[in-house]
Amino acid sequence: SEYKSRERAASKENTLTSLTSKERSLRLSTRFATELNRDSGTLASVILITETLVPFYVVESMGWKIINGLVPDVPLIETRKAVVEKLDHYIDCLNESLKASLESSTFVSVQLYVCSREDGLRYLAVSASYAPNIIDDERLDSIQSFELLVNNTGDPVNGHLLDVVEFNDKASDHPSLYQGVLKILDRYGITSKVALVTVDQLSHALGLHEPL
Repeated sequence: SEYKSRERAASKENTLTSLTSKERSLRLSTRFATELNRDSGTLASVILITETLVPFYVVESMGWKIINGLVPDVPLIETRKAVVEKLDHYIDCLNESLKASLESSTFVSVQLYVCSREDGLRYLAVSASYAPNIIDDERLDSIQSFELLVNNTGDPVNGHLLDVVEFNDKASDHPSLYQGVLKILDRYGITSKVALVTVDQLSHALGLHEPL
């Protein structure tokens, strides 16, 4: 029992060190990484809910309570209010981590693509991909692994959804769309760092590439 406790503690410490490493493309703050390690059941709850898009009230169901009781040392979220609060908190923390990483990047690539809804509303999604400032000689010399060039799951893709701009598909024109995109870029402080803008066919049809 004592050995397993020490093993779990060592595993959490390794995870914490990895999440906050300067060699990561998206480095989390030590405080946030510590929280994620301490409240792993809460994190697992939020990931499960957001990935599967299940209603928040699932955490108050009998089945959820049974699952929660099977692993008492890793408690899951138990109320809808807690789900909302943790989602907002994680979004704020992750956005701050992303802003910090973007600050150390010289160039950013922006992707625009349209997501449709049945009620006529559409969302213009604004994503950014980047490699942290690897042309910085000091930082380049300190790199001991390839982690800086991959995302936090080890894949050679480092794209992040920044936000979406809602618009009505029935409108004859969409003059505010590009302004909405610029506001998102300004919020993350990357307007002057955009080296490439990629648009899908629907975004191109909206004429966004011209004003941008």
